[in-house]
Amino acid sequence: MSSSNLFSGATSAILAALADVSVTVHSQTPGIGDQTLPAIRKNPEFEIDYVPNSQKDIAVLLLFVQIGGLAHPPMRGDTATISGVDYDIFNVSPNRKDGATLKLRVRTQRYDH
Repeated sequence: MSSSNLFSGATSAILAALADVSVTVHSQTPGIGDQTLPAIRKNPEFEIDYVPNSQKDIAVLLLFVQIGGLAHPPMRGDTATISGVDYDIFNVSPNRKDGATLKLRVRTQRYDH
């Protein structure tokens, strides 16, 4: 069995075993409906991403999701909702197979770029 075949189902298996949150992605592209995906929360990359008194003290949320097979994968500029909290998707980093890390920022947090 080649390594390509061995790892082809890895993302699905990992998410099935470890997903700890569901994220609903609201596409900014006309005609694309909301998509709800299982996700794994990752620790924020930088200490600055922790903001006291924000949603669970985190202003930036990293999620691992499966994007392979989606008609329209999440993109920068889309929004997302997790447990009633709205986020802006400001970075999507796909991996080599069908997964991606979404970087989200709480919509109530100021964002200067």
